Amino acid sequence: MENKIVYVLGTENDPYAWEIAKRLKNQMKGVKFVKTIDPSTLPMVGKIIVMDIVKGIKKPTILSLSDLKERRIFTLHDFDAGTFLTLMKEIRNVEFIIIGIPEKTNPEMLTEIKELINSSFWSE
Repeated sequence: MENKIVYVLGTENDPYAWEIAKRLKNQMKGVKFVKTIDPSTLPMVGKIIVMDIVKGIKKPTILSLSDLKERRIFTLHDFDAGTFLTLMKEIRNVEFIIIGIPEKTNPEMLTEIKELINSSFWSE
């Protein structure tokens, strides 16, 4: 069985999403979490699932690129990630599913994040 991949955005100075992915890794067999610093390294074809910390949300949420722009929700570490993903969607045949994680999470939210990841794969 092929691994399902979730690209987890972060930096060395802002590794929180990576830490969440590390906690989920052993709980989600068949899902590979890939630490991603530079969104330009994402594959640019098909459906890409991205997970990131998002300012302004209270619970884990699936966001569209228009949510990032219209509701003025930006990742903590990187306005450029949203801009880059929007641009890539316009010029390539790619669909991004963005799993937004609140700045502050609690253990119950890990279950919600797992459900969002699973539902993202089932919608393929």
